[in-house]
Amino acid sequence: MNKLNRIQHRAFIHALYSLLLGLLGGVLLIYSALDEIAIWPFGNWVWTLPGETSLWRALHVGPLLNGVMAIALVYLCSSFRLSAKACRHVSISTIVMVWGNGLFYLFRIWGNTRGLAIESQQFGIANWADVAAMIAASLAMITTFYAVFLLLIGAYKNLGEAHE
Repeated sequence: MNKLNRIQHRAFIHALYSLLLGLLGGVLLIYSALDEIAIWPFGNWVWTLPGETSLWRALHVGPLLNGVMAIALVYLCSSFRLSAKACRHVSISTIVMVWGNGLFYLFRIWGNTRGLAIESQQFGIANWADVAAMIAASLAMITTFYAVFLLLIGAYKNLGEAHE
């Protein structure tokens, strides 16, 4: 396996971790909605998770979609025949996106402002979890824009080559 395939392979592994986080978030979503752990036929135990059920839903859906997006972005490197350097950048950016967004969805559960602001008229002043969520999401946002930009350049280059 050459270096390019190796970093793409690592990006796919991180995307699968994102899918796993989303699946675990789905289990916790069930417990949040019920306010108990219900495992039939073993019984039910009262357990109230922190945060709102909508935030647990986001922890379920967000990482699932990010994992799928990561797989698609890294796959497009080969499809658009990006240079080794560009493909490496897309793959690394995708890994940062997966973990940045995953941490965002996780930390915002314990935040005051849902990880969206340092201060909000609706939610008040941010706490440590909000700041961590915002930093993680900001890194994810920047690297995702970068990866998509590189893929757009590659797509247009291939479009030009296809017409020649």
